[in-house]
Amino acid sequence: MNENEKKDNSWLLENESYLKNRRRRRKTAVMLAAAALFIGAAVFFYLRDSDSREYLPGVEKYYDDLNKGSSHKAEYHDQEIKDSTQDFLDDAGYSNVNEWYAALQNADCEKMEEKYGKGFEVKYRIVSTEKLTDEELADIRGKAAAAGEFDKGYRLHIREHFIGSKDDGFEEQDITVSRLEGHTWNFRIGRWLELQDEMPYVQRIIKGE
Repeated sequence: MNENEKKDNSWLLENESYLKNRRRRRKTAVMLAAAALFIGAAVFFYLRDSDSREYLPGVEKYYDDLNKGSSHKAEYHDQEIKDSTQDFLDDAGYSNVNEWYAALQNADCEKMEEKYGKGFEVKYRIVSTEKLTDEELADIRGKAAAAGEFDKGYRLHIREHFIGSKDDGFEEQDITVSRLEGHTWNFRIGRWLELQDEMPYVQRIIKGE
C-alpha cells in the first residue's frame, strides 16, 4: 500500500462507528473459529437456500409479468381464501381473488409505464433477505387473503432498474414471502400494498362511503 492510500483511508480510524464495526467483526471471526458454530451456520444457510429455491420462481414470475406490461393477463394459483376475503371481493365487485390480483398487477404495470414508458424493461436484484419473526408471521396471517397458517417467511429487499422510452431509474420495494402450511408460498408485493389503497373500492371504505 502506498503513502497516498494510507492517507486516503486515515479518516476511517477516526470514525467511531467504523471502529466499533471493526471490533465486532474481529469478535465474530474469533467466535466462528469454533467448529460446532461453523457447522451450525453451514446448516442454517443450506436450509435458507433450500427455501429460496422454492420461493424464487414466484419472484421471477412477478417480474416476468411486469416486463410483459399492462396488456398481459397474468395467471395466479388458486388458493383457499378466508370468508372475510370473499366478503371483501363480493363488495368490491370481483368474483375471485385472482381478479383482484390481476387488477393490482395491471395497476402496477400502468404506473411503471406512465413513469418509464410502454415496453420498459426492469431488472432486479435481491439486496437482503431477512427471516420473519413469529410476531411478523402472526401479523401477516391476520392480513392475508389466504386461509391457513404460515410456518415461515422472509422479507426480501429488492432494488429494481427500469429502462424505458420515457426515462430510466431505480426503484426499491420489499416483497414478503411466507409459506402456507408447509407447501405453498404466498407473496406480498410492496408496491401492490400501496396501490390497493388507491383502488376505488378501498378509497370508498377509507372515506366511509
